[in-house]
Amino acid sequence: MSIYTQACGVAILVVLLAMFLINRPKIFLHTERIFIATLITSLLANITDILCQFMLFDKSFPYGVAKFFCETYQVLVILALCLTLLYINKDIYKDNNQFVKKSWYFIAIFVVAAVAIYIM
Repeated sequence: MSIYTQACGVAILVVLLAMFLINRPKIFLHTERIFIATLITSLLANITDILCQFMLFDKSFPYGVAKFFCETYQVLVILALCLTLLYINKDIYKDNNQFVKKSWYFIAIFVVAAVAIYIM
């Protein structure tokens, strides 16, 4: 993916986050915390991807540092996916008990995937 495309993605996410935070008192989302966490995680994943590309193209960075940032990017993408599924799940299950029961599946899959990425 092009650096320009990713920079545009970062700009769009920053604008979305700023618009949401400015209009926060008017919106009243019951999924507000998950929504903000999803936006911030997506923003961090995009920034980490840009850093990974710089580190892979510029050979002056140590291999371990570049590998760590690439693995962190993958974990952040999976976390963004997990948070998106939790956001959808929170909308479906208005009852907090059902939401908590269903959320453990997504969280368990995320933890297993994150550990597997860092081990490999």
